Amino acid sequence: MSKLDVNVVSADRATLPANLLVLLNKLSQPARDVRQLRPEERRLAIAVLLASLVPADHRVRDVEIDRLHHLATQHYKVTGLSLSNIEVLAKQRAFSAVELKTIAAHVPEILNIEDRCSLVGLLWEIALCDKELHTLEEEAIYTIADQLDVPRKRTIEQQARAAQRV
Repeated sequence: MSKLDVNVVSADRATLPANLLVLLNKLSQPARDVRQLRPEERRLAIAVLLASLVPADHRVRDVEIDRLHHLATQHYKVTGLSLSNIEVLAKQRAFSAVELKTIAAHVPEILNIEDRCSLVGLLWEIALCDKELHTLEEEAIYTIADQLDVPRKRTIEQQARAAQRV
């Protein structure tokens, strides 16, 4: 497996698939509108959070894409075109802290606290899978975890567990 190291530039909206743009638009709405998301879109919203961590350090590596692919498939049953779209998003789109908070605000309406803690662990897996923890990745995880109402202690515990898994 090669270590692809690509500098990430925020994707032009025209380069993203239309159905992904629709989902991102829905996720930019207030969290109270989560009930308007279909079950597939709810899983994709979580996968978008996972994908947001891949370019957090402004570099995309094959190992991160592979880990994203595995986690989205195994944990959230995202497959086919949806999975391809999530991977495209991870490769082409860097997220601001405000965008991370907005997307993460939907998740407490979708997942219970234990599942949110597990999600934070999956974020750590993506951050650690390239054997480098960049400050920007760490900041993104803490931003997301805070928005998910995951206590700092649990976030740190999830980091230790993820480090053992990767």
